[in-house]
Amino acid sequence: MTGNPAAVHLVPWTIPKPMGLWYQAFVLTEKGIFITSEMDATSFEELKTAVGVGVENVVSVLGDHGRNKRSRFIPLESVVGLAANEAAGTIHLKVADAATEDPMVRVPRRDQLPKIAAAVTGFVKQSRASA
Repeated sequence: MTGNPAAVHLVPWTIPKPMGLWYQAFVLTEKGIFITSEMDATSFEELKTAVGVGVENVVSVLGDHGRNKRSRFIPLESVVGLAANEAAGTIHLKVADAATEDPMVRVPRRDQLPKIAAAVTGFVKQSRASA
């Protein structure tokens, strides 16, 4: 995880595409978890810079895109777990609200899955312990 430990953590992964390397990330804050859409290197650098400044800047960067590129926000209190499926290359966040579908992301480079899952799970557990 990178960024200001008290405010926001960035847990990114890479997405190789024919037109270059793209990124996606979980952005972990004290209020919840943002799941970004796929972004190019320029947008990813903008997000990394915002993480170094603080949560307000991160929220601004994540909300500056059109509806199709907007990040999904999951309140931390509704996150009840995480399931990583290395064979399928997916991570599902489990949420308590039955009306909300469990968010799922694809991680094309499956070797990144255990590290991402451990970082998100550790953050959720640490947040619950400090609450």
